[in-house]
Amino acid sequence: MAEEADWNALQRDLWRVVLTTEHRLGESAADHLGRILAALRANGYQLDAASTAQIEAYLNSVSGMVKTALDQVLTPLASATLAPAMRSEFIANATRETFTRRWPDGLTLSNRIWDWQQETRAGITKTLNQAIHAGEAVNRIVYDLQYAAEAITSERFAIIGKQQEDWASQLADTGRALIRNQTTREAWAENVRAVQQHIKTLQVTGTRTAANHTLNKIVEAVQQGRTELIDNAMKWWIYDRQLYQLKRIARTELANAHHRGIIEASKDNDFIIGYHWRLSPSHSQPDICDYYADIELGLGAGVWPKDKVPEKKAHPHCMCALIPRTRKIARQGAKSYADFLEALPAGQRNKILPQWAQGLHRLGMPLTDLSHPDGTLVTREELAGKIGKERLDAAISLGKAVEQRDWGTVKIRAGRADVEEMRRIVREHPEDPDLMALSLPLETIPEGGRGLVSVDSGAWHYARRRYIDGETGLTRQRDLDLKYESILGDRSATVYVQRSGQAVRYCVHSGDNVAFLESNGRRVSSFQLHPGSDPAEIGEKLCKISDLLG
Repeated sequence: MAEEADWNALQRDLWRVVLTTEHRLGESAADHLGRILAALRANGYQLDAASTAQIEAYLNSVSGMVKTALDQVLTPLASATLAPAMRSEFIANATRETFTRRWPDGLTLSNRIWDWQQETRAGITKTLNQAIHAGEAVNRIVYDLQYAAEAITSERFAIIGKQQEDWASQLADTGRALIRNQTTREAWAENVRAVQQHIKTLQVTGTRTAANHTLNKIVEAVQQGRTELIDNAMKWWIYDRQLYQLKRIARTELANAHHRGIIEASKDNDFIIGYHWRLSPSHSQPDICDYYADIELGLGAGVWPKDKVPEKKAHPHCMCALIPRTRKIARQGAKSYADFLEALPAGQRNKILPQWAQGLHRLGMPLTDLSHPDGTLVTREELAGKIGKERLDAAISLGKAVEQRDWGTVKIRAGRADVEEMRRIVREHPEDPDLMALSLPLETIPEGGRGLVSVDSGAWHYARRRYIDGETGLTRQRDLDLKYESILGDRSATVYVQRSGQAVRYCVHSGDNVAFLESNGRRVSSFQLHPGSDPAEIGEKLCKISDLLG
């Protein structure tokens, strides 16, 4: 029956179940959140038996909803691919496997739900305590503000009508006091009792009524502030953060159950030669799925033989479709992950490669050394084990220098002869747009003045090499970048290390040129060595660039 199944329709069924489940999870979270907050409010925001029971009711409802969703995912699949007598056993086995199958991190779905429940319990307690403390700190602010008002007006429970600037200053002070001080609920109650006792000493015909009114308003404001803080904090934790985690678990496991179900339901069907990994319409960012949908294993682009098809989704949230195929696809795919990456436009490839790997590739490391055949990228630890950590650090720094083209700034001491020389160059060559980066900073100090001035390092070295050193071949600052990159592109160039305490920078020597860079890849300088210069004086010799690239 499998060859007659409408696999596209089954994929749409999966989507409908996923979206319906996420909606139900949201409704359930909102409903339980209301009950949890009501129970907390009834007991002064203390976790008691009633509120704990409401929390447990929410947590216990989750497994049942996930099991129901699994049944809704697997039933259409079984109906479309299996004889009636086989369907119940298929669904039961697939459901059991979904809850017990271990992922590479060692966790099963049961583990994940249990972990989510534990995290939710702990998070609710922590968030509740934090919100209560924040509310109590609000209480402290209210009283500090009142005492500040009394200090300004010399009246108890006075209404501020003047000296607004002093009031603002006191408000700022109490805001800082909030950071330093957090009182307790008992201290808050004691403060209220103390104020109530003070009010009793006031004249009934005098200020007692106004004082009582003021105290009641303060208490009401504090209570409302605390309630709002706690309610919002709980909503954020349960509904926003933990609901997202739960939806992530459910979506991934439902899609994974569907994925494995397709394989199990069709693996014995002789008409099926393999499985086509088809990208989801919601797939917006390139990742490993792009490779899975393009791989060439003899059946055409993205078609996996039965014995090689991945048994689980490529990553969390993956909603790509696995479609059984009865014939080859004409278009050929990539033979390896490196070939796949090489064929991508640079912009897409850089969305997959981490930045450090982008730099290494630009420096000359082949993509075969940056990726595994199975569609995963090598880690920095793996590369360090291959070429050594010190060499890898140097390679990454050089790669960043090639990739980022960041010269940063250099501080030049005013009054130096070369500063005055640079002023002259800028004035004499107004036609050179690359000197404009030097013009404004040099004009900020008077001629012969003192102090430091920060200038663009790239523009400074370009101007120096072209107009002071008289180096040929430089007609714009970009030419300096090209020369710098040609030094780093020379695989026979020698890398030197300069150390100063914990700080490290590198120098690359190629022919009669050197290029200096910081460990973060920022370009420092580049110039020609004087005849007779000893490169060994540059620093500690590390290796050639070719040795950095494996």
